[in-house]
Amino acid sequence: MTAKLSKALSNALSGHDQIEAIDPATGRLFILTEKSLYELSYQQQVNAAIQRGIEDMEAGRTMTIDESRRRSDEALDRFQQ
Repeated sequence: MTAKLSKALSNALSGHDQIEAIDPATGRLFILTEKSLYELSYQQQVNAAIQRGIEDMEAGRTMTIDESRRRSDEALDRFQQ
């Protein structure tokens, strides 16, 4: 879904990379930013996570797929209780 900005929000964004907007009905806080900036930030987070994984692997912080599945199953069981 793509919502259209109100004139007030459009004016508030003018000259800023992002602004905070609060939903008065729920109190939820939102960050409004240009899509290209959001996508860049997201890609940087993905790249950092991949780099952490590479560093873990190189440092020997690994486990077998069976161990990973066992841990995941245990975590899901605890979550569902």
